[in-house]
Amino acid sequence: MEQLLREKILCDVTLQVGSEEFPAHKAILVARSPVFKAMFTRDMQETARNVVDISDLDADTVKRMLLYVYTDTLDHPEGDCVEKLYFAADKYEILCLKNKCALLLEVRSK
Repeated sequence: MEQLLREKILCDVTLQVGSEEFPAHKAILVARSPVFKAMFTRDMQETARNVVDISDLDADTVKRMLLYVYTDTLDHPEGDCVEKLYFAADKYEILCLKNKCALLLEVRSK
């Protein structure tokens, strides 16, 4: 699945973060996130435009979130990256990612 993301094969939606664009696949996003499922299965502007504007996350966080969605792996998050990923996982209800971030934050605080 990482190959689909990396090579941008048959992408049907774009996550727009400022000037950065992240092509993705609705089916994969829907399978991993109830928020994306609601977005793409209801009559919302994202459904018609095939673009999701994300203004409250930075590009690096969205890139890491997508990598997790496609591969179930975290790319060695450091600094405040874990907190940002936790926020993103909470926003999009990606529970496995949220739980992993919570564990990392717990370990870091000890």
